[in-house]
Amino acid sequence: KQSPIGTRNGKHWLPPECDVSIRPGWFWHAEENARVKTPGELMDLYYESVGRGASFLLNVPPDRRGQLHDADVNSLREFGDLRAATFTANLATGAKVSASNTRANSPGFSARNLVDGDRNTYWATDDRVTEANVTFEFRRPQTFNIIRIREAIGLGQRVAGIAIDSSNNGNWEKIGEATSIGNCRLIRLKNY
Repeated sequence: KQSPIGTRNGKHWLPPECDVSIRPGWFWHAEENARVKTPGELMDLYYESVGRGASFLLNVPPDRRGQLHDADVNSLREFGDLRAATFTANLATGAKVSASNTRANSPGFSARNLVDGDRNTYWATDDRVTEANVTFEFRRPQTFNIIRIREAIGLGQRVAGIAIDSSNNGNWEKIGEATSIGNCRLIRLKNY
């Protein structure tokens, strides 16, 4: 009964799903071959689903031959290329990372875990800490327009809000924010 809105600190986690068709309807129709979603439209759907912690369930109906139509295949291929190019480089990997608090001062929960490339490691604070900061210091200026953040979802969805600030010549400004992280949060930056 509460699944559309959820219950914070509830007993169960129900992952969200985004069901959408690559075409205007759920079935293949020849007159819709020119109305297949573009790679850009699919990328926007990706940001709005996966980028908000949901599964992206894309319906791609077979044509009357039982095969996927070339229009659908071409759009999917270009979307895949766009997605791969977007997420090829993790600019944070080379950054110096520090945190305002680390659980029990343990290297096992260090902020460095945020950029080690291992999905099984994570940064954590002491239980009593409900607000903390992580700072990424880059060797040289970086330009980017997407930030990807993930929670250690095995511990539950615990983050209630985040803000992302950038320092430009010592002046800090908020460049992004979100009300949760969950399995995956993609934050698109407008000015970068």
